[in-house]
This record gives sequence, structure tokens and C-alpha cells, in this order.
Amino acid sequence: MFSPEERQCAVDLYFTTPMTTDQVMKHLGYPTRQCLERWLTKDPQYAGHMAKPIIPLETRTKAIELVLGGMQQKRAAEWIGYNA
Repeated sequence: MFSPEERQCAVDLYFTTPMTTDQVMKHLGYPTRQCLERWLTKDPQYAGHMAKPIIPLETRTKAIELVLGGMQQKRAAEWIGYNA
């Protein structure tokens, strides 16, 4: 469990640096980016920021079809232009 101060520190760090949610959590030593994402949804500065997925549904669906068709996941990701 994180105190309100610890949560606010993570939220503030996210808004004041170019770090991703994952980078903020690793920097602070917190376990997962999902914690920060939940905290951000409750912050007025973040309103609607994650409303759209990074990869559109149509593109994700195509990648899934490729993998189910036998293509390796890494190759499917490259095919749709996503380099993880």
C-alpha cells in the first residue's frame, strides 16, 4: 500500500519529466506501472489522456491474426510497425 504522499510524488514526477509510467515506477522502486496508471486516472491533470489506445484496434487485430496464422510475435510486431 502506498501513502497519498507517495502516490502524489509518482504523479508529479510523471507530469514534470519526459518519463513513461514504467520509467517513473522503476525510478521510484514501485512494483508496476499499472499502479501509477490508476493514480493518474484520478488526477484532474490527466483527464482523458489514455482514452485512445496507442495501437489502434484494427492494427492489433491484424497482428493477432498474423500470430494465430503462425507468424512469430516479434515478426508480427515489426510487420505492424511496432518496435518494442
